[in-house]
Amino acid sequence: MGFDRIVGQDLLVEALRGHLSGGTSVGRHLAFFGGPGSGKKTIAKLYSQALICDSPMADGSPCGVCVECDGVRSGGNWAYVQIDASKQGDEETARTLVERDGTLNTAGVRIVLIDHAERLQAPAADAALKTLERETQTIFIFLVSDEQRFSGALRSRCNVFRMRPMEAREIVGHLAAACARDSIEHEVAALDVIAQAARGTYGTSLRMLAAVSGRGPLTLTNALTELGLAWGPAASHCYRALLAEQLDEALSAFESIGPDQPAGIRAMQAASLELELRHELGSNGVSAISPALAALSLSDWAQVEADLERARRRYEVDIGSLVRDAAQFWRDVRPGVPIALIFRRFFERLRGRVEQRCSAAL
Repeated sequence: MGFDRIVGQDLLVEALRGHLSGGTSVGRHLAFFGGPGSGKKTIAKLYSQALICDSPMADGSPCGVCVECDGVRSGGNWAYVQIDASKQGDEETARTLVERDGTLNTAGVRIVLIDHAERLQAPAADAALKTLERETQTIFIFLVSDEQRFSGALRSRCNVFRMRPMEAREIVGHLAAACARDSIEHEVAALDVIAQAARGTYGTSLRMLAAVSGRGPLTLTNALTELGLAWGPAASHCYRALLAEQLDEALSAFESIGPDQPAGIRAMQAASLELELRHELGSNGVSAISPALAALSLSDWAQVEADLERARRRYEVDIGSLVRDAAQFWRDVRPGVPIALIFRRFFERLRGRVEQRCSAAL
């Protein structure tokens, strides 16, 4: 694998390749900030290979086949140490690995890559800091998922790179290309759902793609089911039943949303917020709160809007006020209260509008 296979991180890759070619400098020690699936470990290991590769490619990429490259890949290289601070973050373990004897190192530098670096215990971070400041042949690369927890002293001695979240449409394009390479038939809507669920991380989207395609055809229905996002129609149905004060229908729809009450409440909160935003910004002015809601068809939304209009006439209230009130109601709901009681309170809230209107008229 070379730098040309990295997607979505063009500026970072350009900086690293420039440093390898001698055209620019990115600093000795590096810290990559980004969530799981953002690609920071892939890029860090690729850069580590490139630094010690015996026969680098013209674009700075490692050859991938020499002894040094193979050693990085397998973890058996004297020039490369990889530490997972979530498991090896104590002082003794970290110090032993960081200060491991490198007399058999045949490369010009030694690389210490620390994953989950924010989970280094304070004494271990101090040990890494002392080595970092003392040894001139050691390069530290820190992979950080939680920026706020990372040692300030270590950070101050690193050039920091933040992994760029990718746009969903950008991820879709790369997923489509991956499907074409592997001859995987797919529905574009399925790739859309995967890209949105990945929340800007290409690595996560690839894992989701593999999970869905491993269970059957790469269809929208299978993607929603495999990723736990098939609750959109049920939440929409429940919302509509509540507007019509159909208790049994609403209860049935709610039970089909998810495995437990908290999941159902979160779905209803998302659906009510989605409707509030759609009303305030218009259907073209807001991205869906969840891929489960983005997958709803135009006819699904039209049915909800029709029920809102019927509720508006029944209670003689403004639709905007009705939508905002429903969203606030669901924001205030907490798990543990019987769902039938929650629904009855919703009905009481709707009926209270009529009573307020009648009182005002008197």
